Amino acid sequence: MERQKRLIYNSDWTMAMILDACRYDFFEDIHSEFLDGGLTRVKSEGGYTKKWFENTFTTPMADVVYINSNPLIPYKIPGWENRFHRAVDATEGAWSDEYMTMLPGRVGRIARLARAKHPGKRIIVHFMQPHRPYMVLKDTEFNLFGLKRFKKRMDGEVPGPVDRVRKFVGDLLFRLIGGRRTYLLRKRLGLGGPGYLERIVEEKNRPYLFSAYAENVKEVLREVRKVVERVPDEDIVVTSDHGELLGEDGIYEHPVWSDHPVLREVPWLRVEENED
Repeated sequence: MERQKRLIYNSDWTMAMILDACRYDFFEDIHSEFLDGGLTRVKSEGGYTKKWFENTFTTPMADVVYINSNPLIPYKIPGWENRFHRAVDATEGAWSDEYMTMLPGRVGRIARLARAKHPGKRIIVHFMQPHRPYMVLKDTEFNLFGLKRFKKRMDGEVPGPVDRVRKFVGDLLFRLIGGRRTYLLRKRLGLGGPGYLERIVEEKNRPYLFSAYAENVKEVLREVRKVVERVPDEDIVVTSDHGELLGEDGIYEHPVWSDHPVLREVPWLRVEENED
């Protein structure tokens, strides 16, 4: 299988769209509603964003402007912006209080402005979708639940004594028995409570989760199509940093310890302009 990193560094493209946490199978089923082109399955350098970013961009890309809407990149990777000609943090400008995420439409506008401002550079656009929260669930308790957890992490809230003990035990188990076994043991013992995706499945079902995830894929592809239409004469590729587990082997999201094929095998679409 072709390595995504090699294609990023060595293939001809002028704009690359990164869809955060986009599974290959969902992309394969949905993308033709919005984009034409040749699709291949490629190997990502990591099963979660931090690992993917650090393992992919190992050599500076002086001809690239990187537009990022994933807040964990600047939060987790100090100096991330030094790997490019210029880095644009789109998290604040793209944030929506209504949807509690970075909107793809706002990220797309920032990308088009960057293209106009840097005509001689290549552009990487890192969209937040289809990563949770799911936009179709904006008025539900699921997104409120997810936002509370996210804000605690981003605001640097100091955990209480119970949370500290829970983390200590979790870290110890991780070292002793590994990530997967720790995850399943904590789940069996009810430690930590369900995550965002698990909560959806527990209160609804997996098909409901699949539908919500698919809608996020459509939301971001709708905006990618607009960018393709509004910046002609570009060689555009669409890919993902990593996939997303939706209950495979009882696991959800993209835990740092997992190297599941669903997380590592991602789409690489070379867009062809529709002549119709």
